[in-house]
Amino acid sequence: KQWYQRRVRGNKKMSVTIIMLTCLFFVCNTTYLVAVILDMVIELDQARDYRKQFVLLVASNHLLFLNSALTPLILICRGSSMRDYVINRLSKKRTSRPSRGSQSNSYNNTAGMGTKV
Repeated sequence: KQWYQRRVRGNKKMSVTIIMLTCLFFVCNTTYLVAVILDMVIELDQARDYRKQFVLLVASNHLLFLNSALTPLILICRGSSMRDYVINRLSKKRTSRPSRGSQSNSYNNTAGMGTKV
């Protein structure tokens, strides 16, 4: 019964994460789509409110980049294994630097990731 409760909690957390990512994607990309459609319909260079349309277009374009920047942050904050991996990687400090003659092409296989040291 205890494993079932943990699984239900995990599924709820995963569902909330998916809903958050979907809402973020929808808001950012819909704003861009609306701005592009308005630009085509109103013809931005002939509009009376040129500045308003231009600001909308630029702001919606930045929302696309914001979506790309926030998605990994949401995944890191919501996923415990991802958060642990990032914290582990950021907290690692080099204790000693390899000398010129030592092997500098060694690989670190932390958390299954074959990253070059």
